[in-house]
Amino acid sequence: MGEEAWALCLTFLEQLISLNTVNPPGNEHLAAQYIAKALSGFGIACEVQPVAPGRENVIATAPGEGQPVILTGHLDVVPEGEGWSVPPFALTKREDRLYGRGACDMKGGVAAMMAAAVCAHREGHARPFQLAFVADEEIYGEGTRAAIRSGKLMQDGYVIIGEPTDGGIHIAHRGVVRFRVTLRGRACHAGAPQLGVNALSGLAQLIRAVDAVNEDLQSVLHPVLPSATMCCTLAHAGTKDNIVPGVCEAVIDCRPVPGDTPQRLEALVRRKIDSLGGMDQSMEMTFEPYVDVRAGSMAEDARIVTWAKRQYERCFGKAARVESFPACCDLSQFTQAGFETILYGPGSLKQAHTADEFVEAVQMEQALAFYKACLTAR
Repeated sequence: MGEEAWALCLTFLEQLISLNTVNPPGNEHLAAQYIAKALSGFGIACEVQPVAPGRENVIATAPGEGQPVILTGHLDVVPEGEGWSVPPFALTKREDRLYGRGACDMKGGVAAMMAAAVCAHREGHARPFQLAFVADEEIYGEGTRAAIRSGKLMQDGYVIIGEPTDGGIHIAHRGVVRFRVTLRGRACHAGAPQLGVNALSGLAQLIRAVDAVNEDLQSVLHPVLPSATMCCTLAHAGTKDNIVPGVCEAVIDCRPVPGDTPQRLEALVRRKIDSLGGMDQSMEMTFEPYVDVRAGSMAEDARIVTWAKRQYERCFGKAARVESFPACCDLSQFTQAGFETILYGPGSLKQAHTADEFVEAVQMEQALAFYKACLTAR
């Protein structure tokens, strides 16, 4: 990459990090408006797309010939938290690292995509392309849903999501399903527990069953992804130390593989409870799935995977690592809508969501080169 392209990339990154798009509340309109103005200044047509009050996507489009390419990423970041040695909302350059909230996840990827698009557009790119930068990926994924629903995306486009993949091409991710489980027994005086139905006893049985299901899941192997997991992460019960609690609420976190559904996961837990002896018949148990992000995957021989590996080798003179992504992301939303999709972006997930979040400059340079190669490949 030339010095001008790298300088442009750093400028974009500096401006993006300076915009506080912590979700909640998001305020992604700050980044969307900046990106639209910046790219429009280079002659790339942009449309800002409302998602919710103060929350916007931006879609940039350039014509061309051949297979369309859609570079996409999210504009929101997680809260900065404590423990920073540098300002979280200012780009800090220290040796070969670039620091700031979102530098890794994933304003670094967005900045590299923007710079690659400007360079490709200036030089006369060979392919039609879009940049689709979305709101609300970190919580509910409403930005990507809105972008897909709008019908504005190039329907046959190859999609590249700029999540931090540490230099690899990632083709699959586990999903996230979270249940609120309510156990309703019967409260009574703690001096006469036989008169009630202790919701905490039900919780103990639930946790035992969830742990047993999780152990069973480890024997079910996926070609690319780790096995699915399930565990209890939160619980609350009781109003006073001398009352047997009649109600307990718990959260079960599941990381499903493709094919798993909330209905199947709930059924696994209920069957396991029955096989372990069952629950008091007076105990009522309800499951509410309040997060449901499906797992997603592409076949290793899918067209986009073969194509992306070819661009990678053309860029770097070596074969790409093809792996699974260890966190959840928007890939499944795109694949469910019919888009062939991969992940490639600068940074390592180890730095995401941490204090002193950073991305290595060399990975930013590599991402810039890879994205440009994808936009200009004939």
